[in-house]
Amino acid sequence: MTTLTLVACAAKKQSVPCAAQDLYCSAWFKKARRFAERGQWWWILSAKHGLLHPSRIIDPYDETLAQKSADARRLWSARIAFQVCDIVHAANLDKVIILGGKNYTRTLSSFLEAEGIAVETPLVGLGIGQQLKWLKERT
Repeated sequence: MTTLTLVACAAKKQSVPCAAQDLYCSAWFKKARRFAERGQWWWILSAKHGLLHPSRIIDPYDETLAQKSADARRLWSARIAFQVCDIVHAANLDKVIILGGKNYTRTLSSFLEAEGIAVETPLVGLGIGQQLKWLKERT
C-alpha cells in the first residue's frame, strides 16, 4: 500500500529561512517527520503556506489555523484537498495519513473522503503526550 503522509506544522520554528522540513523544530514535529519519512510521499500542512513540499525554503512565521475563522479553515482545507487529490491520483496512492490536531484534520479529511480517498487521522483525540508516545512507538 502506497501512502501520502501529511504532517501539520508546529509553532516552534527556526529563526532563519530554511527548508520547511527543518523550519519546524518541536519534538512533536521531529517525531512526526520521522514517521512520515518512512514512506516515499510526505508533505507539510502549513497554516500560512498551505501544502508545502518538505524541501521548499520558507521564512519563519507566526500563524495557526486556530487563529482563523471556521470559514477560513474550510477554504484552507478545500485548497489543500484539491492539491492532495492531484498528488494521490497522479502517483496512484492508496491512502492519506494526516498527522495533526482537529483543526488540521477534520475538514480536510471530509473533503478527501468525499473524493473517494481513504484517510487516517491517528492522532486526533490524543493528548500531546499520547501523540508523542504513538509516534515514538512507530519510528
